[in-house]
Amino acid sequence: MKVLVYDVAAESGGALSVLKEFYEKAVSDVDTEWVFILSVVKLSSKDNIKVENYPEVKKSWIKRYFFDKFTAPRIIKKHSPDVVLNLQNITVRTKSKQILYMQQSLPFSPFRFTLAHKKLWVIQNVLGGMIKRSCKKADEIIVQSEWIRKAVSEQCKVPEERIVVKSPKVDKSKLRIFEAEKCKGFFYPAAGSFYKNHTVVARACTLLKEQGYDYGEVVFTLRGDETEEIREIYEISREKGLNITWEGEMTREEVFRTYSEYALIFPSFIETFGLPLLEARESGAPVLAADTPFAREILANYEKAEFFPYDNPEILAEKIKTLKEKI
Repeated sequence: MKVLVYDVAAESGGALSVLKEFYEKAVSDVDTEWVFILSVVKLSSKDNIKVENYPEVKKSWIKRYFFDKFTAPRIIKKHSPDVVLNLQNITVRTKSKQILYMQQSLPFSPFRFTLAHKKLWVIQNVLGGMIKRSCKKADEIIVQSEWIRKAVSEQCKVPEERIVVKSPKVDKSKLRIFEAEKCKGFFYPAAGSFYKNHTVVARACTLLKEQGYDYGEVVFTLRGDETEEIREIYEISREKGLNITWEGEMTREEVFRTYSEYALIFPSFIETFGLPLLEARESGAPVLAADTPFAREILANYEKAEFFPYDNPEILAEKIKTLKEKI
């Protein structure tokens, strides 16, 4: 059998992790012929794996559009695969069986963005329409969680049997077990998107400082200049003397090590899966999470988890107190 993996979108973050997971599968599956069509990610070709890179795709959205629309179908036709494993949410034109790995949750979220957040509005409404049409066309769909499976089935009118749940895995050998006696505070590994909701954490810290409560240290994996909103949070945290550390981007090894000394705080209200929730659970760290379907799913029956309304800093502040007393 011949499988063509199409993923010119992947470059970093969760998308890159998913791509590498399938590459590792290809390395071990020597009975299958694999072709990887990528942009800038460098993977090694092997006896059963052919890797082709097209870095020009990343130069502009126009080049990306024309590549997906016209160049990709020609490349796929040239290789004539039995299966196209498409890892970038939107189907490409092909006569081969196409399996769509759907990683974008924004179109299926009950939270609706306005034009005040133009980029997110476009992803949710314009790109979202394309994603939903693609879900209807795909022969099979892979998603990361049960909640998104149900949402795709209901909103796209796709039978659930055509949708497979494949949750991300955590390399437990690299995790560090949480040590309560070393706990320094709270850790939030996340990018600076609006829905990651760093604001509610800063507001909760402000309330606790005004009460004279020592909540310890809060670590963000941000520099403080990523977006206008993040810059505002950064300035407020400096002005009010909040104990927030702006650590910047961390390696996977650094993130795993941090779970051993910090409880996880996870206020994000839109995620397909929410990998830090699983990582913290596997490390035995306490978790404070926004009350969302994905968080409830990942943290089900985890006794060290507490939930709060994503838009309520007062309740979050009280939850921080409660959790610190339990550690």
